[in-house]
Order: sequence, then structure tokens, then C-alpha cells
Amino acid sequence: MANALYTIGKKKFLDADIDISASNIKFVFTDHGADTPNTTTDDFLDDISAGTIATSGNLSSKTTTGGTFDAADETVSGVTGATVESINIYYDSGAAGTSPLFVYIDTGTGLPFTPDGGNRTVAWHATGIFTWT
Repeated sequence: MANALYTIGKKKFLDADIDISASNIKFVFTDHGADTPNTTTDDFLDDISAGTIATSGNLSSKTTTGGTFDAADETVSGVTGATVESINIYYDSGAAGTSPLFVYIDTGTGLPFTPDGGNRTVAWHATGIFTWT
């Protein structure tokens, strides 16, 4: 699969259910050997939790300039586990069953990677994380 927006995430934005600038936005590193995300059928974080290797803190310095979402680079400490094939961004409602997924990234510098217990920094692309098109 290529980088994509989740169907549920697009709907949540269109229905104004997610205020990306003011909400808790996080990502998970995902192992496809345990769970391969599906942007059409997976709705919430619990749909991919079997493959979760590590979870970030809240993204900071979020912007939405010109329809492009961006944030500061994020470091996740002490990443261990199976190979990480994708990064999945979601709105953290506080419960996995109600935290909608909205961005799937499996193509980018450093993906896939095998965790070694060290810190892992996700440096977002210079043009932003995604553009609504």
C-alpha cells in the first residue's frame, strides 16, 4: 500500500469531528507481521492495536497552512519490538476504540526499520505530513 488517508479520518474532518490544531494527535509505529492496516476498513486505533510497537507523545507545533498538515519532528524513546513497516497517525480520544485513524505512512526515509531499544525520531517531510487534495 502507499501513503494514504484513512476513510474514517476523512469523514471525521469533513464532519468537523476533529480539530487537528487543538486536538491530541499522536502516531503509532506498526508491525505488519501482527496487523496490516487497511485505510478503507480500519476505523479506530483498536483496529490496528495488535501491530502497535510504540506510541508517540502528542504532536506539537501543528499547522494547517494551505491545506497541508505539519508538525514538529517527534522522538519516541526506547523503541523495541518487531520490524516497523508503517506510521499511523490518529486523534487520541483517550480510548483506542474511539480514536480515529487518519494518516497511513509506509513510504519514507527510514521505513521499514528494526527497533534496537534506542530512540527513534520521525522527521516529517519538508513539505508537511499530508495535504488535503
